[in-house]
Amino acid sequence: GYDTSTNTVSAKNLSVSNVLTAGTVAYGSLSGITPAVGMVIQISSAKDALTWGATIDGAGTGGTTYLAWYNGTHWTVMGA
Repeated sequence: GYDTSTNTVSAKNLSVSNVLTAGTVAYGSLSGITPAVGMVIQISSAKDALTWGATIDGAGTGGTTYLAWYNGTHWTVMGA
């Protein structure tokens, strides 16, 4: 189950912490999120043409959406 007080998902022999399930968040709205290392989120309206591992560091014009991972410093591209 999902424990909102600790932000943890648990199942038999499995525990995943710092899971963010906020759907899609526009790049301009990221400041409203307090991330923790390992969080995964879908970010829309980000810079265009970023590649795997790139830092998502600006808004885009083409409405590009990425699957992103927080590495403790930056949101980085996991998939597009």
